[in-house]
Amino acid sequence: MSALPSGTITFLFTDVQDSTRLWEKYPADMRLALKRHDEIIESVSQQHHGFVVRPRGEGDSRFIVFERAIDGVSAAAAIQRALHAELWPEQTPLYVRMSLHTGEGEFREGDYYGTAVNRCARLRGIAHGGQTVLSKKTYQLAMEELSQMDEFLDLGEHPLKGMEEPEHVYQLAGAGLPSEFPALKSPDDVEEPPAPGKPPFKGLQHFDEADAGLFFGREMLTDKIIARLQDSISPGSDRDNFLALIVGASGSGKSSLVRAGLIPAIKDGEGWPVHVITPGDHPLLALANSLAQDAKPDYNVLIREMLDDPKGLHQIVCDMISNGAGELEGMGDISPQPPRSPAPSHVLLVVDQFEEVFTLCRDELERRAFIDNLLTATSPNFAGPTLVVIVLRADFYGHCGGYANLREALANSQEFIGPMTQEELQRAIEEPARQGDWEFEPGLVDMLLQEVGDEPGALPLLSHALLETWKRRRGRMMTFTGYAESGGIRGAIAKTAEWVYWRMSPEEQTITRNLFLRLTELGEGTDEGGMPSPDTRRRVLLTELMPDIENAPEARAATEEVLQTLVDARLITAAEETAEVAHEALIREWPTLREWLNEDREGLLLHRHLTETSQEWQRLERTPSELYRGKRLTQVLEWSWDHRNELNALEKEFLDASLADRRDRQAAEDERQAKEAALEARSRRFLRALVGVFAIATIIAVILSIFAFNQRGIAQDNALIAGQNATTATVAQGLAQYQAATAVAAKDEAEFQAERADVAAEEALAQKAVAEQEARAALEAYSLSLAANAQEALNDLDSATALVLAQAANEIEDPPKLSQQILLEAAYAPGARERYVISETFADVSGNIQGLDISPNGDTVLLGFEDGSLILGDIETGTEIRRFEGHTARINDVTFSADGLTALSVSNDMLAINWDVYSGQEIQRLEGHTGHA
Repeated sequence: MSALPSGTITFLFTDVQDSTRLWEKYPADMRLALKRHDEIIESVSQQHHGFVVRPRGEGDSRFIVFERAIDGVSAAAAIQRALHAELWPEQTPLYVRMSLHTGEGEFREGDYYGTAVNRCARLRGIAHGGQTVLSKKTYQLAMEELSQMDEFLDLGEHPLKGMEEPEHVYQLAGAGLPSEFPALKSPDDVEEPPAPGKPPFKGLQHFDEADAGLFFGREMLTDKIIARLQDSISPGSDRDNFLALIVGASGSGKSSLVRAGLIPAIKDGEGWPVHVITPGDHPLLALANSLAQDAKPDYNVLIREMLDDPKGLHQIVCDMISNGAGELEGMGDISPQPPRSPAPSHVLLVVDQFEEVFTLCRDELERRAFIDNLLTATSPNFAGPTLVVIVLRADFYGHCGGYANLREALANSQEFIGPMTQEELQRAIEEPARQGDWEFEPGLVDMLLQEVGDEPGALPLLSHALLETWKRRRGRMMTFTGYAESGGIRGAIAKTAEWVYWRMSPEEQTITRNLFLRLTELGEGTDEGGMPSPDTRRRVLLTELMPDIENAPEARAATEEVLQTLVDARLITAAEETAEVAHEALIREWPTLREWLNEDREGLLLHRHLTETSQEWQRLERTPSELYRGKRLTQVLEWSWDHRNELNALEKEFLDASLADRRDRQAAEDERQAKEAALEARSRRFLRALVGVFAIATIIAVILSIFAFNQRGIAQDNALIAGQNATTATVAQGLAQYQAATAVAAKDEAEFQAERADVAAEEALAQKAVAEQEARAALEAYSLSLAANAQEALNDLDSATALVLAQAANEIEDPPKLSQQILLEAAYAPGARERYVISETFADVSGNIQGLDISPNGDTVLLGFEDGSLILGDIETGTEIRRFEGHTARINDVTFSADGLTALSVSNDMLAINWDVYSGQEIQRLEGHTGHA
């Protein structure tokens, strides 16, 4: 749409008579009727060069502006004719009152203000449903160009509420328009139109730093947290620098408390740098992106530092502080700079929506590294400059239990956000309105307080109901009627969403459904308390939501328009690159969205897995190993047949690549099978030939035998000899033919087997490579899992367990660097690996241990005592295996042989004995020393 006009313009206001009553009695019919109503008004207005301005918060009203009065009058006449000709449902005939006035319009912040706007609104107030009235100025301008088919009725001068001078009113009449109406309403019967101004309430959106002037009700809690913060860094404090885990139910105002309460107070009072992040699917990336704005180096460098070392965040912040202006040494601009301001003493890091670490981040190593860096940076062991505030939804409290350091922080540093008191709620309602000189109808605030009660998650519902009530204000007054029309505390969100949704075209409704499904993270399974995991909002990149502009420009434009509509209605919040549902209360309270989520939950989970896998495939530069195969590919393909339009360009490309990969694999398999079948057919032909040779040879032998038998009695000796020679020659010839055929068959069989072996070898090598790759990945995952558990044991100061786990993590060939690093940390960590009390284990032994050696396999220990006792013990259990009897003087030294089968002991009486470890018998006694042994 072109830019809205300014200067002298004509305003057209419309409103549906008795719409509230119709909505309450016939909601389904009204959805369809209002949708058609909007289509008619917008279509006809645009045909007459009108500009449709956003609704003015008056239920079912519309606001259109025209550069020429004639266009406005023509549009109003055409709209009324179309509305009267429309076949409305029997229960919901729509009668629309309209007004036209021409004057100066002041356009700012997407709306028009000024006396001309107010006069047009008051003109509409005196009209009846189906009636169109004009001011004298609009009438005079229109009459200069209006055709004869339109007529006007002069209704004379009429007073308008709040206007000193009466207005000379005309009624639009003519063909297709009704002309008989009751007398115009008196000013006392007219509802005052909404006064212009900025809304004092945020609706579903949380308060941000810029909204601090409207944030009321949490002053005491804000002061308490700031006092804890100051106490944690005061000299001599034994508190952690880690300030608090702010925990509360969804909708309890956690984010608003931190963003609009705590952060402005810190900046005003302390002047510290503040970094606010939400973790998303890559929390280290979110943290590095924020820090890099001050630290200057590539955020990939910061990610690597934090991933490799839990002290990475601490070191980064220390470097920022030490360089004063927030630059890491050696990486800032070397050009002349103005004098630096004094370096801040601390940096405050706020992690909002911490639950995304569990719902969106899929990488356990990144999740653990993120948590470890936060808690290490705030550990009293470092006394560093980093202060951290974490904001967590209460229903994800149990997810923290799997991380020992986070569990301890929860126990020591949490601040639970409960419901507001009645006094706090009253301030949160009244004070923002007072800042903008807005008023409440007497008794309305008391009713709001009663409906909210003490429910901790009702704040976004209350804020949205207040915003919708403000939109339906009368002048500067928020009224009971406006509150009822909004739907109240529970119904306002659903009513707003339904109102926006049902005014869309079918194509726009489909886009809206797809947007909300992508912006919702499905809860899977149950939470720690056994309750179904809740569905939560999901922040996504706009690239995931938007069709490709090159291949589908029209679809992209339509999606952008729908998204903007939802943003304008405050149902979705959009940033420069991301979008998310404005509040999870919308997911809970909007029945239509709940229905969408429950229609095909299994299909939605398949789609979400496809989304994440295709994004990972793109991130890994489209590596074939990430493509779908087997059962997973079949499942997603079956689902996508009916949902192809719900896939974005990347998902379609990923599925197409998976299909192509399957076709290539199938073609290779078909080729291999065809080649093998050909070889088998060839082998069968050779075998049949071989059988034929055997048959010929057998026949020849039988014939020769019969011939020899018949001629034996007749032939003479020389003939017999000749016959025998001939027979021998014939058999030899047949045998030679048989042997030749056998050799040919054997050669062909050998060639067949060789070719078949080549095919099998190629297939085996390919399978072996895949198997080795998968095995290596599994081993690395196993190693990293053990290493993570070893790190947790180190954090718990259990060095023995850590060493065992770290050793196991490094038993694979070429273990990951992280596993090797944790093994080194465990090996050099302070503390005993196993502790045994000798006096309890060997109670009958006197004196101290004089000699000790551990067997090569590490299973046993040899101990020599002052009283001459020599004992073999089990290291794992700390119990005695056997004693060696032979020494009476103090033992000086003991040692195992290299194979661990024998042991040598030396005593103070110059006696050395070689022992059989497993029998306990002496092998050799070495005597004869004259000096000290």
